[in-house]
Amino acid sequence: MAATDVSPFPVKNKAYRAHFLLLDADGDPVTGASTPDTEVSKDGAAFSDATNEATEIGNGWYYTEITATEMNADTVILVLKTATSGAKTAHLMIHPVALDELSAVPSFGAGGSGIEEVLSFLVAWQRNKVTTKSNEIKLFKDDGSTALATSTVSDDGTTLTRGEFA
Repeated sequence: MAATDVSPFPVKNKAYRAHFLLLDADGDPVTGASTPDTEVSKDGAAFSDATNEATEIGNGWYYTEITATEMNADTVILVLKTATSGAKTAHLMIHPVALDELSAVPSFGAGGSGIEEVLSFLVAWQRNKVTTKSNEIKLFKDDGSTALATSTVSDDGTTLTRGEFA
């Protein structure tokens, strides 16, 4: 897997490059960690060996590339262990965003929608089926038959107006 294959933010079912800072008991960065062991837990299941082990970047920083299968969860927990004496185990919790579905149309400005919902809506708008009729625009879920959001359309002969999606 190349760095270009991974997402810049954690997306459900998409490979992700996670970064760790490995420290010793004094809080100093650990370089040259020996025998790295990366483990993963999905949605609270028991930890298992991750597909890829950590790679050193430098100055105590390491990364591991998590596969799309390992990112198929609502919560992904990673643990980075090493045989290096004095090194502390690094922990990372990830909440991947599901961009392929959206349970509700974001209510922008209402304080109820997070960035995940906004991004999900924008991704759906760009890649999913959209139909346009004289009086409505419909955005569909991935299945192509279930409506995700509908907007009214009106035309007074001068101005075509699209309403808010609901």
